[in-house]
Amino acid sequence: MARMKEFYENVENLVYEAIEHGANTTDDIYAYVTQYVPPSLVSHSLVEDIAIEYSSVECEPDNVY
Repeated sequence: MARMKEFYENVENLVYEAIEHGANTTDDIYAYVTQYVPPSLVSHSLVEDIAIEYSSVECEPDNVY
C-alpha cells in the first residue's frame, strides 16, 4: 500500500509541475506525466482528476524573503 501512495504522490507532483510549466489542457499534462511514468501505469482520467483537484485548491504564493 505504501508503494501505491508513493506512486500517486509522484504522479501528483508531475501534474503540478506540468501546470507550473504552462500545460493548459489535460492532454498536455498527460503528455508531460508520461515522459516520466509509462503510459501503461497512469491513466488519462487519473491525471485529469488530479488536475481538477489542483485547480480547485487555493494556493498561497511562496513567501520569498
